[in-house]
Amino acid sequence: MWHCSTFNLIFSDQYHNFLGTQRRTQDKRVLANKKMEKINKITTDGNNNIVLQDITGNDITINVNDTKSIEKLIAGNSDKINEILDLLKQSQEPTLKRFAEIISKIQVVENRTSRYVKYVLLFFALPAAFVFLLYWYFVLSKPFGMTVSVKETHTIPSLPFTEGIITLQYADKTENQTTSGEVIFKQIPANLKNKEAKIVFKAKGYNTIDSNIVLNDLIVLPIHRDNSLELIFGIVKDENNIPVSDVQITVLDISEKTNDAGEFSIHIPFEKQQAEQRLTAYKKGFQRWEYTFPVIKNVETKIILKK
Repeated sequence: MWHCSTFNLIFSDQYHNFLGTQRRTQDKRVLANKKMEKINKITTDGNNNIVLQDITGNDITINVNDTKSIEKLIAGNSDKINEILDLLKQSQEPTLKRFAEIISKIQVVENRTSRYVKYVLLFFALPAAFVFLLYWYFVLSKPFGMTVSVKETHTIPSLPFTEGIITLQYADKTENQTTSGEVIFKQIPANLKNKEAKIVFKAKGYNTIDSNIVLNDLIVLPIHRDNSLELIFGIVKDENNIPVSDVQITVLDISEKTNDAGEFSIHIPFEKQQAEQRLTAYKKGFQRWEYTFPVIKNVETKIILKK
């Protein structure tokens, strides 16, 4: 029982001594960051520990094998490294000489790193910054022009696109331009490039475009005809204003007959649509009727047949 108690007591003392040593080591590492005044004394305790003392009596204890603490000391007192080395040169004590060598090596590495950083800044970062400033001044900060090109997806040779109106809305500004194929919106602020804007296209015989775009150097708008030239309809009457049935109505190579109410409707294929069409009406016992007229959406064609 006595042996067991003695063992526990010895173990407990050793454990507490170990914890104390760990705390002291941590404290020393923390103290290595401490800013010191002019250093006037450097000593060693013979156990690889270096004690630095300044003129105010403050001291820092660092183990010569604790490289991290030495690096912290140099970082926190970089203006006093030469003082430390001068004091260490005066000593022939092995531990202090070794401490001086470690500081010198760390200082050489830091100086070399500092030179590399300066070279990178001088030969790469500064020229790159200068080039960026030039690019920003001459390109990014200048207003730009946006070309808007209209392109008809399905064309009719006899009905080429002639004219339309494009409206561009961005920020608090609205611009209108007439186009026959391509227009340029000028002096758009540089900071709006790649920002969203609204564009509207209107032209007779074409579907309206009303959508959002991204402001850029070139925008292509695909335009489509609205098929308003597709339908020709109307009514045929005689001179007494009586509807005439079974009248042969012909447009191009397409024919239809009027119904009992004298009405007719003819659908023109897309590729045969024109702004004007020639229409003929014929029934036995009546004179042939022929006329070329403009095709207008929702406008009825009225035909009077004479005997």
